[in-house]
Amino acid sequence: MRQLVDNRWFALTDLFLVMMSTAAWMLIPQFGIAFSLMALLPWVLRFLAGYAAFQRTPFDWLIAIFLVTAWCGYWAAYDKSAAWIKVWLIVSAVLLYYALSAQPKQNLSVLSFLSFCLALVLSLYFCLTYNFAESGGRFAIWWTNFRPHLDWPAIHHDDVLGLILISAILAFYWLWHTSKKPLGSVALVMQLFLLFGMGMVALVFVLTLSRGFGLIVVGALGLWVLWRVSTLSGSDVRLRALFPVLVLGYLVVLVAFAYLGPASDLPGSMHNSYGTNSRAELLGRGSYLLMDFAITGAGLASFPGLYSQYILVIPQFYFASSYNLFLDVAIEQGVIAGSIFIILYLGSIFLVSQAIANDPTNELRFMRWLGLFALIITVVHGLFYDYLYNGNGTALLFYPLGMAMAGVKRPKSSEAQVLQQPQILLSKYRVLIGSLLAVIVIFALNPNKIISIWYANLGAVQMSQAELKDFPTSEWATSEVVPRLELAETTLQSALQFEPHNQTANYRLGLISLLRQDFKTAAANLETAYQEAPNHRGIIKSLGYCYVWLGELDRAQALLSRIPEAQNEMSVYIWWWGTQDRPDLSERASLIIPRLAPDSQ
Repeated sequence: MRQLVDNRWFALTDLFLVMMSTAAWMLIPQFGIAFSLMALLPWVLRFLAGYAAFQRTPFDWLIAIFLVTAWCGYWAAYDKSAAWIKVWLIVSAVLLYYALSAQPKQNLSVLSFLSFCLALVLSLYFCLTYNFAESGGRFAIWWTNFRPHLDWPAIHHDDVLGLILISAILAFYWLWHTSKKPLGSVALVMQLFLLFGMGMVALVFVLTLSRGFGLIVVGALGLWVLWRVSTLSGSDVRLRALFPVLVLGYLVVLVAFAYLGPASDLPGSMHNSYGTNSRAELLGRGSYLLMDFAITGAGLASFPGLYSQYILVIPQFYFASSYNLFLDVAIEQGVIAGSIFIILYLGSIFLVSQAIANDPTNELRFMRWLGLFALIITVVHGLFYDYLYNGNGTALLFYPLGMAMAGVKRPKSSEAQVLQQPQILLSKYRVLIGSLLAVIVIFALNPNKIISIWYANLGAVQMSQAELKDFPTSEWATSEVVPRLELAETTLQSALQFEPHNQTANYRLGLISLLRQDFKTAAANLETAYQEAPNHRGIIKSLGYCYVWLGELDRAQALLSRIPEAQNEMSVYIWWWGTQDRPDLSERASLIIPRLAPDSQ
């Protein structure tokens, strides 16, 4: 049994079973669990052989906690069907991470070849599904009209760019490895395949690279400096110790440079009714959702509905994500998961950099450099696009991490793993005990605030599950939904017993009172929430509307002058309140409209 498990083909079989499981969840999710169980067979065989079920890595405990938060995210989600698929894609991502990191050195060229195939498949898919006619140009229109018509969903061009960059960089190891070996009788076929694949990837890269040339220049210059430093680290102990710190510093410079420029660009929607739509604005607004669901997370695949309902206060989807990979993880799975995700990527960058500096002449040096580049691109691009936590891309959440670790942490012999397990367990227990002590200290410092945050978080989850069950409806909610919110209301009231100024609880209790048409109570709650978060767009809009229904038009005007769509929505409310047998509120809506005209501001 041990001879079978130690074979390189066993590791590849493990990888292909995980790939099949992932494909099943994407294409035939009704059979996904069966394929996931098949992907766990190599774990069972390792265990039966007397080994650890999976290859140990430095991040095992963190990934285990991350996986627990993913299932908490499934529990919290308002759309269980979408969350069910996403949680299993996250499980597949974890399985892929362990399958990649466990590959022996002999299989690295195979992994790199699979990365090349991934880049090629993504390029072909993009060319066959993207609507090039929107960009104009004769060739683009001709290609869109005469290419094979496939009823497949298109991938956003910036998401494709991120995935192609990562997979193409990791593919260079196979290209370099292939160039050193004679191809024999398959030389012509292989050369044609390489030319076609590289041409397609290069074409799509040019088509999707819409901006950021300055960032590329700065990035290339920084990488050259890092390479020069690494070549000197072999003979200088101080440089060897500083090299990982220099890499992390370089990453900070890249992020700062990028946010000074591309952060102000429009990420998706070109409408400006709800603000500038910049990434910086999305980051600020998304942080309010992060605070609302800090402990449990808002729920997997929940960002679109939550952002529309509680930030924009509109009954339809607007943004599919926050255009920030790390923020989306934290919002949907909680602060703990978001922190772990950041630690995983920054920690892996540190470990890869350390491996490069400590052993610069190692034969895996080239693979380690490629892994480092891929990780840096994942982090930087992830601050502008959520391409690894949105849709089917979730299955690749830990793909760069697994590939990087495959070039760093070489699988040890199974006997060594068995001997090392007591020391590993001891160090993990120390970290666990230290974390528990830190939590106890934080709780002891301000127990009322922590309890209030918990109840507010729980009440917000209960409210979103009841209120967004059929979202989007493209219609405003009425008092008919109030009975479904009784449990959430009770929980939110409990939050105020421990912290009367809790912003999350006051905002949502104000929304429930608005639905109940108890405008005085709603105003009291919303005013408290506004004092805690004066820039929260959802609170500003809800309080402004509440003042309109109370007839306090001066106070309403002061707030709604910051809400561009208020004038148009009030025009609809004139009709809508008439259908609700509230002519008094319909009249007040008509009175506020002239005050919201641009020339009256």
